[in-house]
Amino acid sequence: NRDEALEDIVASARLAREVALDNSSKRRKVRVAGCIPALPIVEDDGSDPAVVKEFQRATLDTIDAMMPYVDIWFVKDMESKVQATFLADQVCSRSVKPIWVSWRIQGWEDDHYLLPSGETLKDAVVHLHSWVPNIKAVMANIQGESHENAISELRKHTILGMDIVMGCYSDVEPEAQRKLGGFEGLEKMSEKYTE
Repeated sequence: NRDEALEDIVASARLAREVALDNSSKRRKVRVAGCIPALPIVEDDGSDPAVVKEFQRATLDTIDAMMPYVDIWFVKDMESKVQATFLADQVCSRSVKPIWVSWRIQGWEDDHYLLPSGETLKDAVVHLHSWVPNIKAVMANIQGESHENAISELRKHTILGMDIVMGCYSDVEPEAQRKLGGFEGLEKMSEKYTE
């Protein structure tokens, strides 16, 4: 039931806000991130338009429900340009809060990292930054050590001069993350948004 699901989301967001307040101090402010997962988009994967509309409506209801409780929006594991742009644009139209975006990397071909859509990470990053102004962190969800240079790709194609933190997470060994600068990026994020 959609109404019950929304009630659960609001209860979780409210609890996260209470915990953040209880654990914040003058020297260390704990913030709440509202996570927005990937969803099907008609232009993206040929999904049934009715199903897509329902997903979109449910996602927008979720964003609106979480709005009073979150400090940061985390648009997570984006699989295509269209998907990320739709979600980030919807958040921007409702909020001036910072946006973090993570890209799911699925493969490597012709010297480019690929998203599940088949688009290159380079094209997706450049496209999204041209549309969405308040992105403050960009990350790569790396599916294996063979993609350990994805963070370098993010650095190359993120617009110069934007106040953006870069990092990687998941699915690589700690040593590989240190080599990538992923921990460094996530530590910077932590300093900026949770202290």
